Amino acid sequence: MKSRKTRNPNKDISSPFTEHITELRSRLFVYAFSLCVCVLIGYVLHSHIIEILTKPLGQPLFYASVTGGFDFVFQISFFFGFLLSVPMLLYQLFRFTEPALPPTSNKKILLYLLASAFLLCVGIAFAYCVSLPSTLFFLGSFSNGNIKTLISTSEYFSFISGYLVGFGIAFQLPLILLFIDSIHTLPMGVLFRQQRIVIVVSFVIAAILTPTPDLVNQTIFALPLILLYQGSLVLIWLQHRSKIR
Repeated sequence: MKSRKTRNPNKDISSPFTEHITELRSRLFVYAFSLCVCVLIGYVLHSHIIEILTKPLGQPLFYASVTGGFDFVFQISFFFGFLLSVPMLLYQLFRFTEPALPPTSNKKILLYLLASAFLLCVGIAFAYCVSLPSTLFFLGSFSNGNIKTLISTSEYFSFISGYLVGFGIAFQLPLILLFIDSIHTLPMGVLFRQQRIVIVVSFVIAAILTPTPDLVNQTIFALPLILLYQGSLVLIWLQHRSKIR
């Protein structure tokens, strides 16, 4: 009499979980490797990157510790490498979650990720080319014959990294609203009535991210947020029309 093979139910449950963990580990390894490569590229180009980042400041920086110069170069290299590796990070996240998503959602999510990376670059470019020079000019206007600025490398890196990344995140507003609308439909009438609140919140965010009481600098930051909200209304309206069709 043939012996009946017993089936282990835990094996069927643990096997997919183990496969997911293995895949996640491999994708994290791929991203970590790409991050190291991007950081290495940043280190090779660090002199040019520092020249670009300090150009709006218009004055040399200083460090007050033995390892201050090395720390600044490492921070610049890592910051540049992280920004350069963001597309790879988004791609690995997309490929990891792709099997659990409906086939029709794959292209949509991929477009979201590409648009997010694009808006991040646009926000950083806008901050560097438009907003940052006016902000540094205003902050430097308090110097006179008796008051001179002596800015350290750590202070400047903390300021400029938070400033640039803050703009990049703020420019994600259209995607955030589109994502919320795809989960829960946002009434167009309510969105139009919230425009006054959006204007006030934009200036509040501008006051937080731009450490200047100058109304011109705050307007430079708040105006793109207001325009992005208006563009979000158009995209949400088009998304509603596509749902109706």
